[in-house]
Amino acid sequence: MTMSETAATKPSVIIDCDPGTDDAVALLMALGHDAWRVRALTIVGGNVEMPRGTRNTLAILEHVGRTDIPVVRGASRPLSGKYEYAYQFHGPGGMANTRLPKPKTEAAQGNAVDYLANQLAGSDPPRLIAVGPLTNIARLLALYPRAANALGGLVVMGGAVGVPDTVLPHGSEFNFRGDPLAAHRVLDGGTPLTLVHLGACLQVGLQREDMRRLEACGLLGRLAARIVSNWFRVHSNREAYHLPDPLAIAVAIDPTIVRLEPTRLTVRAEGESRLGETLLNPEGSEVMLVTEVDQERYYRLLYRCLGEVPG
Repeated sequence: MTMSETAATKPSVIIDCDPGTDDAVALLMALGHDAWRVRALTIVGGNVEMPRGTRNTLAILEHVGRTDIPVVRGASRPLSGKYEYAYQFHGPGGMANTRLPKPKTEAAQGNAVDYLANQLAGSDPPRLIAVGPLTNIARLLALYPRAANALGGLVVMGGAVGVPDTVLPHGSEFNFRGDPLAAHRVLDGGTPLTLVHLGACLQVGLQREDMRRLEACGLLGRLAARIVSNWFRVHSNREAYHLPDPLAIAVAIDPTIVRLEPTRLTVRAEGESRLGETLLNPEGSEVMLVTEVDQERYYRLLYRCLGEVPG
């Protein structure tokens, strides 16, 4: 069996993302997991404008020699209003001043929604992991309702359950606040999904002293270390870099590293404040909510995917 034939037999994933520093680390982690095939990356506005997110993604793939993976442009605006972007957190360009050469490759033709629909309609539908605002996913379900039947393995990073307002100054997590109507339609629409919410994500993070271990991991780990080290330079007062999107990748790889609780939720999509707030609701749709992370196993998986050779 050839290498291409071997790759074709592996389960595949598509990651809907908005790179973004933690998206970048999540992509590197996904690329390093050898038990699946990253079939494509679809881009949504969120942390950065959609064209910038596309450029960042293409640059990352070129840097690590994975230009075989299609990058497909998606939504540049939420279902209503505008994205607020997060350059104050992710730094100029969304990559914390991490400079990669301007990509020579280009995004694939077409749009993310049609692309996802075509892939999900095939005989071997991919698993979908969404780590940005849910605009592309909501449009997919609206335009192609049958796609919901192929989304049984959907993993979403977003929302915040039981997280105090001292952590959430707007009353809601960034991805869901970026497109509250999309989050409401996806969660309240009853699509089976695993929700990696902010409260779980705050259980895992990297410190400055972890950069040396990352740098020793190889090509993927070195780029991750560059990005996170630059983030620490931008945020000289921060002691930890939390890992929301890499946790979503980890849950998709091995859901046994977390505790999952069936939970009924709804997302606030109307009103003048707290848009995108995730609310416990006994009449809401049920999701599998990540409540606790086995940190030791999570970090072992993270470093292994980024190229660390077990000692």
